[in-house]
Amino acid sequence: ETDMAVARFFYECDIPFHRADEAAFKRMIRSVCESGSSYAPPERERISDNQPRTEISGSKGKLPEKPPGLLWSCFEELRKDREACIASAQTVGATLVSDG
Repeated sequence: ETDMAVARFFYECDIPFHRADEAAFKRMIRSVCESGSSYAPPERERISDNQPRTEISGSKGKLPEKPPGLLWSCFEELRKDREACIASAQTVGATLVSDG
């Protein structure tokens, strides 16, 4: 039943089958499994939100922080990964290779 749901997602959303081999796809599935049966996927607005974390002002002062947009969070995560990679290259060196 679960495999059928995954397959139908690929078919119905016209996702190329080779994407099932991507590390990102496997990481997503693993994370969903670890979240348990109460997990609810994010709405499209949150997925496409590129705003950082903000405090919301209300009539009685500040309300709890609005969570950061997922697009913004992903860019921040990639930026941190890039910085770590550059720091590593500066420490131990790196070789760049290009095919054109």
